[in-house]
Amino acid sequence: MELKQDEITQEQWDEWKQLMRDNCCAECGCDLTIKTIPEHATLYFGCHNTEHHGFIERTTYTQELRRGA
Repeated sequence: MELKQDEITQEQWDEWKQLMRDNCCAECGCDLTIKTIPEHATLYFGCHNTEHHGFIERTTYTQELRRGA
């Protein structure tokens, strides 16, 4: 997900921060990040590996314990 740096609102920034806390990359399970792409003057939200797309909700320790993992 990319947004122009000058177009992002505080509400969107807070939403991205919440998504970072609650989700991880759907392909590799790594943490999500917000980074700047200077060439496009945009902010990018996603996996550190830009070839990965999508994210899933993190499971809690209790959820993993109930599943027997």
